[in-house]
Amino acid sequence: MSFGLIGCGGNTSQTQASAAPPPKAVTLTSVVVGPQNLSIKPGYSVQLTATGNYSDGSHKDLTSSASWSSAPTTIAAVAANGLATAMSGGTATITATSGSVSGDALLTVASLTSIAINPSLPTIPLGETQQLSAVGTYSDGTTQDLTSSVTWGSTAAGTAPVSSSGLVSALTQGSATVTAQSGTITGTDQVTVGPPALVSLNVLPATATLALGGTQGFTASGKFSDGSTQDVTSSSTWSSADPTIAIVDNTGSVYAAQIGSTTISASSGSASGSAAVTVDPLLAVTYFDNANVTGLWADGTVRLSNPGMTGGDLCAMVYVFAADQQLSECCGCVVTPNGLTTLSVNTDLTSNPLTGTILNNGVIEVVPADLATNPTCNPAAITPKGLVSTWATHIQSLPGNGFVETEDSFQRTPLTNAALATLQSDCTFVGILGSGHGVCTCGGGD
Repeated sequence: MSFGLIGCGGNTSQTQASAAPPPKAVTLTSVVVGPQNLSIKPGYSVQLTATGNYSDGSHKDLTSSASWSSAPTTIAAVAANGLATAMSGGTATITATSGSVSGDALLTVASLTSIAINPSLPTIPLGETQQLSAVGTYSDGTTQDLTSSVTWGSTAAGTAPVSSSGLVSALTQGSATVTAQSGTITGTDQVTVGPPALVSLNVLPATATLALGGTQGFTASGKFSDGSTQDVTSSSTWSSADPTIAIVDNTGSVYAAQIGSTTISASSGSASGSAAVTVDPLLAVTYFDNANVTGLWADGTVRLSNPGMTGGDLCAMVYVFAADQQLSECCGCVVTPNGLTTLSVNTDLTSNPLTGTILNNGVIEVVPADLATNPTCNPAAITPKGLVSTWATHIQSLPGNGFVETEDSFQRTPLTNAALATLQSDCTFVGILGSGHGVCTCGGGD
């Protein structure tokens, strides 16, 4: 019996899948803290970051998840988010830890080396204050304003006390040493309290109205830093904004040179004050008596002289009033510089009355006026200007039908706007209704 081998068409192999190797674990290999080698001043803060480096080459921000620490904490403190705050001068190590891996950075805190107080060696007027500042210099060469953080002091609080903010008050004349201290570092400054300073100046009177050619004395009252007041008239510098209208001398005396308004000022150092000055035109007034009296040969006179203040001719506007204050005559006469015009009371001023009744007594008024704007010297249209010197001869009755002549200057008084308007309107009335009467004459010549 034979056995035959039964053959297969070929070897049958069974394919088996190979299992993949397990993935390698990614591990944190290092923590880098940055920025490195920082230098800041006490009280300042800096934000640090922590970056994780992993075994697969990746990186991750670990700032918020790392544990932060500082050594020593007296030099720098660090918060949970990596914000480091400088406490005092020196070097601290800031560490960030994640698991068993940590990294660190050095933080240098500059130390305060000196304090300077500004301004240096100030002199403060009595009653005033002075703000001081404290500037600290650090070991890294930088500076910082420490005014609000230092402790201030004064060796003479009765003379110059200093507040917690560095404000010095000048209480009494003398000197004091002011100190500014931070930790173990102290800065000093010598403060001198001097005499009170002039802080404001008041000119009195504040307003004044002067008649042309008149004078007015002004005073300067100074207020000082200690609250006191003092007359500083003689030590002030005086000036006029328009000396053609008002002239002021170094004593504060003002002379009214021309019609108008201006400002008078006084100054002393940085203090100044002023007053408003108005110069009004003049109305010159006199009386007449015993004019045109039968049996009396004498005649009163009016003399007009232009002293040349304006440098040109002027009009002398003349108004003649009866004893009942009614305007009788008016006229305008040209008066040349340094010239003299003489008017007769009988023949020039009372011979042509508005009413036709010759006056025996009354009042004469004279207003200097501008000729350039009124070439005809029309007394119904006055532009007051300049100064005309006026004086008159008076005839006074004596017992027994006698008389005596006297001569004196017209009385001068400021011409108000109301009086000016009345003179012009009355003279206009005379011109309209006078029918040739009511016009005086400028006889006598220059």
